[in-house]
This record gives sequence, C-alpha cells and structure tokens, in this order.
Amino acid sequence: MLCVLLVGVCALVGIAQKVTIVLSNWHLVEPHWEKSIKEAVAEFMARNPDIEVVLDYVSYAEKETKYMTAIEAGVGPDVMHLGPAEVSFGLFASRGYFYDLTPFILAEGPGFLDAWYPAVVEALTYNGKIYALGNNYQPMVLMWNKRLFAEAGLDPEKPPTTWDEFLAYAKALTRDRDGDGRIDTWGFGTVGRVDPGFQLRFTPVLYSFGADYLTPDLRCAAINSPEAKEAVKFWVELYTVHGVIPPGVTDMSPGKVREQFAAEKIAMKITSAWNLPIVKSIRPDVPWEQIIGVAPVPVKAGMD
Repeated sequence: MLCVLLVGVCALVGIAQKVTIVLSNWHLVEPHWEKSIKEAVAEFMARNPDIEVVLDYVSYAEKETKYMTAIEAGVGPDVMHLGPAEVSFGLFASRGYFYDLTPFILAEGPGFLDAWYPAVVEALTYNGKIYALGNNYQPMVLMWNKRLFAEAGLDPEKPPTTWDEFLAYAKALTRDRDGDGRIDTWGFGTVGRVDPGFQLRFTPVLYSFGADYLTPDLRCAAINSPEAKEAVKFWVELYTVHGVIPPGVTDMSPGKVREQFAAEKIAMKITSAWNLPIVKSIRPDVPWEQIIGVAPVPVKAGMD
C-alpha cells in the first residue's frame, strides 16, 4: 500500500520558489524496483520543474521503526511507501502522522477514486478521512516451478489445491537432484524470520483453515482458536516434522526465499505478482515465463 504524508509540504504548493520533498520507499533497496522508481521520479520532475524529489532508502523490515522515530522528531519523509497496510496504516493514522488527502481527492472531481477498489479506499480511510492511496493491491498466490514438478514425476500443469495434496507434492519435490546422496532441493520455501513478510505469507494459510487473527467483533484475539492452532501446527510441521523446507528457515527473509526459488532450491512458494520480475533479475538466463505456474493458495480439504 502507498501511504502519503504531506505535512509541511502542501502549504508551499503554489509558491513560485522550488519545493523539495523527500520520498522514502523500501523498494529503492532492490535494484529491479530502484530503476523504475528513479525513471518515474525523473519523469515527474520533468513535468513539475518547481518540485525536486529527494530519494530516501530504507529497508522493508526497518521502515516502520525508522518512520515513527523520524516523524516524532519532526524530520519524517514527506511521502512514504508502507505495506502491507494492515501492519502499519492504523498505527500511523491513529497517531496523526498522515496528512488528510480528502480535500485534494474531492477537488479532482467525481470518478477520481474509480481506479481503486472500494475495499482499498476503505482500508486507507481513518475516521472518515482518506490518508493514503493504494499500491500493489493484489492477491497472494501459490507459485511453482514446472520444471521441478516434471523432474519429480508430477504434472507440471496441475498444482495442489488442498493442503493434503500440497504436503504430498512437497514431499515428492524434496529430493537429491545431483546424486550425491544429500537433499539439495526442497518442496517449499517461506519467510521464517521476524519480518512483515511472514505475516503477508502466513495470513492466507490461516484463512484457508477457517481461522482469523481477531474475533468477528474485532475485540479479542482469535489466534488460539482450534482452527488457528491447526493452521499453525500444519505450517510449523512442514519444517519440523516433514522436512520439506530448507534448513535455516528462521533466518529466511523475503529476499532470501526469492534467491532460493531463483536457484531452483525450492519448488513452491507463496508470493504475488512482484516475484517474477525479481526472479528474472536474479537469473535472467532462465525462461521463467515458461516454467513458472501460478494458482490460488491451497485450502484445507472441505473448505471453499
């Protein structure tokens, strides 16, 4: 999600002097996104010669802490990229960190918000005011390597649809590919370290078991429900019991898992549309468009 903070900037709009704004974006630390962001910023400044944009680099894991500390000190960025929204938007909005964009949106006239799903606009609205505009609103999916599926004797065009099938596939895909007697390819890879990327990938698993983080009235935690416990148990045992996840999972960040997938050390992962260009940038010699498959995240048997 793209969250926008314009405190101290909007008051200068319309003044003849040049305005400098700081854009902070965690995508800048990734070369494949850095290039496109820089191109977009250069185009923006060419169209708006009275505005200079200064880029601020921050890591995905550190962005919330860095922004909160800087904003409290009065030196926060003018525009920032936060995500996923459910992790930080409410926390930031409730503390008054964002500038109200509602008047600017209304000034654009009817239809301006049609480019966003209503659920996105609602998610970025706090106390009736819109404080941000959404970016990267897309589903999490199961991605698999068709080449590894075929090598393991699985139908490369038929992904698992239930967690029972998923586990069977993962076991078949965990094997010794180079013949040295040691496992070198695993069925599944995932984020395991303390990182917002973990929540992003585990949430669809939790939902697929009929569980949720909170009760329907949003007043109590529901992570201790039988459904949630079943989801957590299944997830943990992929590593501790079944061994279908590579060693060192608690040190795995999103970037490290992408490297595992690009190296074909893992056959399946939960991700989204951003994974393909990143993997292509890591190993551009591989025809990824031909060997990557994408499907809905599996569900517990009997669940929709």
